[in-house]
Amino acid sequence: MIQSIKNLEILTQSVTIDITALSRYENAKGDIARITSNIRLANPLTEEIKFVLPDCSEVGQVKFYLPNGEQAQQQDFDPTSIENVAQLESLMRQSLDNFIAAPTVEGVNSSVKTMEEYMELKNSKQIITIPAGQQYFTFTFSKYINKNQNEEFILETAVPFNGFTINPSLPSSQANIIILMPFEIGQDITKVIDANWTAPNSQVQQLDRKIESGRVMLSKYWHGDPAVYVRYKY
Repeated sequence: MIQSIKNLEILTQSVTIDITALSRYENAKGDIARITSNIRLANPLTEEIKFVLPDCSEVGQVKFYLPNGEQAQQQDFDPTSIENVAQLESLMRQSLDNFIAAPTVEGVNSSVKTMEEYMELKNSKQIITIPAGQQYFTFTFSKYINKNQNEEFILETAVPFNGFTINPSLPSSQANIIILMPFEIGQDITKVIDANWTAPNSQVQQLDRKIESGRVMLSKYWHGDPAVYVRYKY
């Protein structure tokens, strides 16, 4: 059975985003962010598992690596294929059966969760195979940062970074992010107009800002699954 990558129980996630001022030198319309995330699962996988990855068309190719440096097996996922449609139909049927068996609030919640899984599968494009015994892996991808009419650049976290869920019930679970702003900003922190993250409960908090080795650096750690937003200019 193919599963959602959100079902991975993650203990820690460490994200680094390095922004390059591509727009300043190559007549490009925007900058580029190179994003790397190191994941530690709560426990090693007891068996080989295939996970679907949500559509990442807004970013460059996502690559997954195992601790030994080998790239995890990736293959295209076509939700319209006969085999995959059968699995989607099975999920829908399971959702209905759950509700009929338990027409309660819990039954409704179970049904809604299954529907969400169905919608995620429907919008998925890749399958990642993670071998048994693995507890650590790394993924990397690039994302272009477009410039708006006010000459401002806006970076918002993208799939799959905010596709993972940190389990807040585990006391030692946490995630952190470090964003290295372009060298061309210099040490002028005021060039970062806005930098925050939004928790699942919609609470917004500011990212920490400081100068590190002559470069503006943003950072934060959390115990939830936030969405990060950064707006800056030159």
